[in-house]
Amino acid sequence: MRAAIIYWSKTGNTEKVARAIHEGLAAAGVEVLLRRVEEAEELDFYAYDLVCIGCPSYRWHPPKPVDDFLVRKFGQYTDGFYPHHKQGRVKTGAPKVPGRNVLVFCTYSGPHTGIREAIPVGKYVGQFFEHLGFTVLDEWYVLGEFHGSEERSTKGRMGDIRGRPNEEDLRKIRQNVAHLLRSMDDPELQAIADYRRLSDRIATAGQPTEKQLAAVAKAGFEAVVNLALHDTEHALPDEKGVIESLGMDYAHIPVVWERPTEDDLDRFFHTMDRYRDRSVFVHCVANARVSVFMALYRILRLGWPVKGALRDVYTVWAPNETWQGFIDDMLNRKMDWEQTEI
Repeated sequence: MRAAIIYWSKTGNTEKVARAIHEGLAAAGVEVLLRRVEEAEELDFYAYDLVCIGCPSYRWHPPKPVDDFLVRKFGQYTDGFYPHHKQGRVKTGAPKVPGRNVLVFCTYSGPHTGIREAIPVGKYVGQFFEHLGFTVLDEWYVLGEFHGSEERSTKGRMGDIRGRPNEEDLRKIRQNVAHLLRSMDDPELQAIADYRRLSDRIATAGQPTEKQLAAVAKAGFEAVVNLALHDTEHALPDEKGVIESLGMDYAHIPVVWERPTEDDLDRFFHTMDRYRDRSVFVHCVANARVSVFMALYRILRLGWPVKGALRDVYTVWAPNETWQGFIDDMLNRKMDWEQTEI
């Protein structure tokens, strides 16, 4: 496995994080390259299984050298700069390129509004790679001292952040690298339509092929839950038989696209509760039904904040009127708003 770490750092905060990621990857036996942004102009992102890119947040934007670098690189991949790449790497729908992953990390002080000053940077940087077909594995937001201002390092929204990121922060980063590597899936899994890895235990997707189901089994999933109908365009003639022949459990909850019901959701909750301690692959046709059902499960069963759970839905699709109404109706009927974090 090959990885590249690209970073820009003025005060040293982001460099500390970059070097901690380097140490974590090297300890795991990964072949890893560490480069500052200004040293990475000729680097080909597609030559690496994992690209880690980091910078500080400057007024909720990436610093200009980072923005300029990303814009230039983006242009190279759309104008045929690399002779071994076809022109037009940016495709409508941003189809995933199997085996190509990115980690975005951002250091911030957040003296005014906390981590919200950093999140736009992570989202913005990630979009360059997502448009190129990379899988955004995660965004890491790391607290750092506001160098040159004791007031903003001690009296800001995040409290006393002098010396951050400290050794404990860096230890956690090295530890998180190991978790990140475990979350990286085989390219055959990533090739499944609309594939998303939600946790060590749960992945979701659109309709897999029979060959892709073999990859699901090989990856260690113990059960498959299908929310699609049997008569959809790419449905397998005997998905249950295929899955059981691969040694996995199969649960089918057919959800009519135009009429999702509370009973469908209750059956899904019961099924996911039953598989609570097992690795589960959940699919429908295009991960639309599944993304909504998983978000509601996280909110209503696992106690996730509403916004955090729904964020994963919006990475798949923007729910139409029917499905947005279903989300709102289920939350209104089933949630104790006084006890729930928004």
